[in-house]
Amino acid sequence: MQDTEVSEWIEVLARTCDTHMSDFLFLFPWLTKDWEQLLEYMEEEVKGEDWFTYLSTLFTTVPSLQEMVTYDQTLSNYQEELIKRNALTQDQERFILYTTWIEDFKLSAQRAKERIHILMALSYQCDSFSRMDFRFLYKEKKRLFTIGYNVMEQQYDTSMYDMLASEARLCSYIAIAQGQVPIEHWFALSRLITLIKGRPVLLSWSGSMFEYLMPLLLMPGFDQTLLEETYKGVVLEQISYGRKLGIPWGISESGYNRPDTQYNYQYQAFGIPSLGLKRGLSKDLVIAPYATELALMVDPANAYENLQRLTAGGHEGKYGYYEAIDYTPSHLPINEKRVNIYSFMAHHQGMGLLSLTNLLKDGAMQRRFISTPQMKAFELLLQERIPHNITTSVINDHAAVEMQNIHALQTIGSAVNRIYTGKTNVQEVNLLSNGRYHLMINTAGSGYSSWNNLAVTRWRKDPTRDINGLFVYIREVKNSRYLYGR
Repeated sequence: MQDTEVSEWIEVLARTCDTHMSDFLFLFPWLTKDWEQLLEYMEEEVKGEDWFTYLSTLFTTVPSLQEMVTYDQTLSNYQEELIKRNALTQDQERFILYTTWIEDFKLSAQRAKERIHILMALSYQCDSFSRMDFRFLYKEKKRLFTIGYNVMEQQYDTSMYDMLASEARLCSYIAIAQGQVPIEHWFALSRLITLIKGRPVLLSWSGSMFEYLMPLLLMPGFDQTLLEETYKGVVLEQISYGRKLGIPWGISESGYNRPDTQYNYQYQAFGIPSLGLKRGLSKDLVIAPYATELALMVDPANAYENLQRLTAGGHEGKYGYYEAIDYTPSHLPINEKRVNIYSFMAHHQGMGLLSLTNLLKDGAMQRRFISTPQMKAFELLLQERIPHNITTSVINDHAAVEMQNIHALQTIGSAVNRIYTGKTNVQEVNLLSNGRYHLMINTAGSGYSSWNNLAVTRWRKDPTRDINGLFVYIREVKNSRYLYGR
């Protein structure tokens, strides 16, 4: 680590310590007083008296906010006794010191009350946010949630969240627990299963770590269940995929090295071909460190080792690990093998912190989530047993080819190229659209386009002749042979 980086880390650590100390002294202002003198006076007093015993315990325990609130009334009673004692002893120095300490303890109680009110307000606000109405996205006929609603076009997305191995199962679980959708929705979610090293694993759409492990940040896992076996199998496959390519592992949706016109990194779901139904996953290779942080909940030893490797490789910055490392050859400058995505996404950093919290605090966030009676009532949904007679026939031929080739970084592999000559008996077509502009093109180069149902180019449905359109003729000078193209 460079000297400048060390100084920056020290500066950040110093600011953090100062912030914590300021907050600590705000709640415990009496710690700034001469407590050694106070203890010396107290040792001279009769230790059997209640108020001296109570006051001495405040130096040896770290109270909760609720316990601090009790300072006010208790010490007010003891203060009256202190005034009576001073009238007899006339020890003004000792009286002032005791009184100052008691007033600080009462101030501490007042500030604890204010902090509790703030926390309660945040709790109520979070509770109101948790009661979002998901019913308008639920399609009763299909018993599934649509991916979203386009407000500008006032129409629902045509795609559905239809797989159990999806981050959306957290929404499904909450909606069922709150009574917004029927429990049949959970069993309508697809459960396509494959075997990874003999372990049953649910297939997801893009094979990303986010789809599998994000819900585990809140929803607990249970041994020898379908979901728990999936978690373990996914992490093993992620590790294996990284080892095959000789790079750190951990693939999920993230930013990558393709900026827009405002120089913002583009964002996309990346995954492993053997885990995702989406095709083309092997064309990109982007490693997201937060994917490894999520894996801390499943395989902490291997995850820790991988995080060390990322740190040693220069993929950690001032605020944590960078968003991603892009290894995709088509995304890289000449002679570069990888490039860091120098950004920090708040929700990815947050997921990493929650995962670390669950690891160090024995699933604290999961226990909080399931402690709510509504969530606890449907806990059995997370304990689905592993089915028998599992087959891997859900992987189609294209997926098998993609998994064999793994990735463009591998030099050994049987690359498959599809070449169209335009001379096939049956024309193949490709349809492209963004919802407003539509394009159809066939293997001979013919086709049409339209915008908002208005024809931009004309086309006649005649596959036998295919003579309409614009043509470009090229003549070879040597033999005067003509070639044409479109």
